[in-house]
Amino acid sequence: MQGMNQAPQPDQRVISLLCERSGKIADIIRDDFGLTPHLSFSGSVFSIMDEMNAIKFHDFLNRLEQEKAVFNWELNLNLEGRPILFYFNGGLFDNRLLVVGSTYHPGYAFFYDELMKINNQQMVTLRETIKKLSNQIVDKMEQELRGFDEFSALNNELVSLQRQLAKTNIELKLAKESAEQANRSKSVFLATMSHEIRSPMNGIIAMSELLAQSDLSEQQRDSVAIIMDSGQLLLTIINDILDLSKIEAGEMKLDRAEFDLRASLQHTLGLLQSRAQLQRNTLRCYIDPRVHTEVIGDGGRFRQILINLIGNAVKFTQDGEVEARLFLLSRSGSRQKLRLEVKDTGVGISEDNITQLFTPFYQVDSSLTQRFSSSGLGLSITKHLVELMGGQISVDSKLGEGSVFWIELELEQQQAGQEPDKAGRSAVRGRLEAKDRQSVILLAEDNPVNQHVTSLQLRNLGFDTIVIAGNGAEAIELWRKHEPELILMDNQMPVMDGFEAARMIREEEKRQEMKHVPIIALTANAMTEDRSRSLHSGMDDYLTKPVTLDKLAATLLEWLPDAQRQRDMPSANGRNGEATELVYVPTLEDIAPRPWSAEDREMLLRLLELFEQDTPPKLSRMRELAAGTEHEAMERLAHNVKSASLSIGLAGAARLALELEQKAKYGTGGYEPELEQLERCCACSFKLYRRIVEEG
Repeated sequence: MQGMNQAPQPDQRVISLLCERSGKIADIIRDDFGLTPHLSFSGSVFSIMDEMNAIKFHDFLNRLEQEKAVFNWELNLNLEGRPILFYFNGGLFDNRLLVVGSTYHPGYAFFYDELMKINNQQMVTLRETIKKLSNQIVDKMEQELRGFDEFSALNNELVSLQRQLAKTNIELKLAKESAEQANRSKSVFLATMSHEIRSPMNGIIAMSELLAQSDLSEQQRDSVAIIMDSGQLLLTIINDILDLSKIEAGEMKLDRAEFDLRASLQHTLGLLQSRAQLQRNTLRCYIDPRVHTEVIGDGGRFRQILINLIGNAVKFTQDGEVEARLFLLSRSGSRQKLRLEVKDTGVGISEDNITQLFTPFYQVDSSLTQRFSSSGLGLSITKHLVELMGGQISVDSKLGEGSVFWIELELEQQQAGQEPDKAGRSAVRGRLEAKDRQSVILLAEDNPVNQHVTSLQLRNLGFDTIVIAGNGAEAIELWRKHEPELILMDNQMPVMDGFEAARMIREEEKRQEMKHVPIIALTANAMTEDRSRSLHSGMDDYLTKPVTLDKLAATLLEWLPDAQRQRDMPSANGRNGEATELVYVPTLEDIAPRPWSAEDREMLLRLLELFEQDTPPKLSRMRELAAGTEHEAMERLAHNVKSASLSIGLAGAARLALELEQKAKYGTGGYEPELEQLERCCACSFKLYRRIVEEG
């Protein structure tokens, strides 16, 4: 027994395996025989045994699993091409089978040696694992400490930033308040300068306009034209400053009316002709024959664009040519896309300056500014106007070779039968014949020049009954005394301004249940705030100085009562007097002068058909609103019907729509009687209109 427990000799070989219960080798601990080349792909001990020894090894494994330890089990392994006797000992280790075999009978001492070796290896592995984990824990702690230090630093920085932010917020608040105060000061300054400059400009332009209509020699007429052109150019500079203010405030609005592109171009070239001659320039104009020149849009702003672009081309060109060219790019339905080019042979612009050319107050070259007197606002305003119209603007230029400024935008074509702006002016004055020339007009104006100018304009338009007040308080007294049909009220007057006077008149009208008198603000202040303040104080409309005859005529046409005003509606079979009350024939004659051709009759009837299609839905909507309190919506609809009626001569419908509009403006309600009369009036007017047109 003692010999069986002897330790193996150094020349004796041993194999030590960790196996699964199936006999598959999990790990080779010691391999003195080089078993690995003899094992099959499955890595099982059975692959190096014959069938009988495989059965015996299987029994060895089962017994080992049952008894936990087995010693000196004899098995033959096929090694080196022959069977070799092995003595196997085994035991359980970590849920695996430790199998130790040798070719001699050593007892079981070497088994424990192998077991100790495994334990030692595991201890080494465990120590390495513990060391590795300890290092990882230390590294993690160091990372956490670094993170904490970084967090502390960030927190300190955040506290510092919060303090700085609080300080910045206070500074921003102070800067905002300062900027708002500066903006208010700017608005007050612009309003004051606008008023102070426009007041004398009103006298210059209006008197020049009246003088131009008198009997003058050719030389005198040319001199008056120069005065008017100079006044308009000065007014353009004032308007540029105000336009820039409106653009910055987002208050720039576009009008929608008929105008003629050809007439606008010709007017602009004519306006700049004298300046071009002084600089020995030739002005040329080309219009693509495919362009439909009668369009709908903001004609005033379009002419402003033309004046800015062509005026700049003339200004920066000496002994050269300036050409305005209008091309058709495409047409879709009633809309046409146009390209306007203004080409000059002037000084040109460098590439560096082109990028900032449309910036407000930007000057390409101070020496050029001194030579050509430029404010640097025109192109910036032009760019905003073009973009507001939905177009784009750019420039192609080379220094010393001239420039081509171009814009592309879409405009709507006028429908057949519409008259362009050039014909509309005389038509407005012609329709004043329908107004009562005996109407009393109260003019509240403190400036003696403006009193004289406006009185002359009113008399020129055929209205001689004019009462003049020098301040708001006097205007109220004269209103009570003369009961005027219309008041032209200046906003800025001594003693009492126009705003307070309008408020007091409206309060007294309401208190005494008096007739509503139209009050028109007549002022040199062109700021949007002034317009809102005027309407809020009870005024009905707004006229900005300088007031031209056409603007004054359009205002009188809208607000003065018609001649022979009657309440009862005549039948459609009435004769001449009744026809005048329902349909004002001179308006039809303004649209199409008599004698009417077949085409004229067709056009007039087509206008009526459009009115018949458009008006009934509006009347139905007004019926719905009559029972409620939506007075503003009622006012808008009534104003729309009134304007449409006036445009085709339906005087009776326009009068009733005006009464509804006035009721809605002050929210008095009780619309049903006028609505019923308006519906009956429209039905009668349609029949009478057709009869007048068909009879010619």
